[in-house]
Amino acid sequence: RGRLGKKREGTLEISNLGRAPSMTPWVAGGAPTNRWAIRETVFVQVDGTLGPALKINVTGTPDGGLGVSLTWGKGAVDDELAEDFVTAFTNGLNELARADV
Repeated sequence: RGRLGKKREGTLEISNLGRAPSMTPWVAGGAPTNRWAIRETVFVQVDGTLGPALKINVTGTPDGGLGVSLTWGKGAVDDELAEDFVTAFTNGLNELARADV
């Protein structure tokens, strides 16, 4: 309310859903079976007109994997800037993954 025509409240938002829980095997007739499992996770958020221009969305798998999506609103930032940000962010994550810990 009262925000129409005004600047967005933020530039960048990071949302982290955390690690997806391990699922208990489905039980049919008392015997556990592994009918399905979560192997990869990812989520995105819709662009709210008044929300941050860029969004980093993070979630993890039960086995320690990482799902990351980056989104931006059309017209919120220049597409070239957003794509350069995605490239730099991806390169930074790849460097972290290769680093000796």
